[in-house]
Amino acid sequence: MTFSKNTYLLFVAFLFLSYSGKAQVEIKVEDVKLTKKSETFEYPPPPTGLKVSAYLIYEDSTRSTFDVLNDTTVVLWNTIIGGGDAEKPSRRTQVTLFGNLDSLKVTIYNGKKRVVNQKLSNFGGFYDFIIDNTGCGEVKVLVTKFNKIVYQGRIPFHCGE
Repeated sequence: MTFSKNTYLLFVAFLFLSYSGKAQVEIKVEDVKLTKKSETFEYPPPPTGLKVSAYLIYEDSTRSTFDVLNDTTVVLWNTIIGGGDAEKPSRRTQVTLFGNLDSLKVTIYNGKKRVVNQKLSNFGGFYDFIIDNTGCGEVKVLVTKFNKIVYQGRIPFHCGE
């Protein structure tokens, strides 16, 4: 009973203090239902702590606005000449890691060739990898922590006529 009296008094005080004098607002107290926080509130799952994305780097050194690693709607056909969804010719790709994890190992393949094989201890913030000669072969990104996959993705570049 004390809880509902205190809640009612707090609610009335809030209404009194928020009154601007311009208009009156009628609120029915019986429409407000209070519940215990633990009964109704569900906490979201904890974040993984890492976001991996990739962007085309155009020949004029600008960057694409779309994420070529995670946006599956992007067409990456003949990006070396500005084809597909590429706005301009691109032969380089920027892979960006964002988050706060420790003991990561980043492996990136351009086609069948491993171009990045780097360990990041105490990783926090942003970390960029620039991959040269991209645009025709598939780029694979693999991030592991203690030999367990944290992130795995691919960029499906294609070339042809």
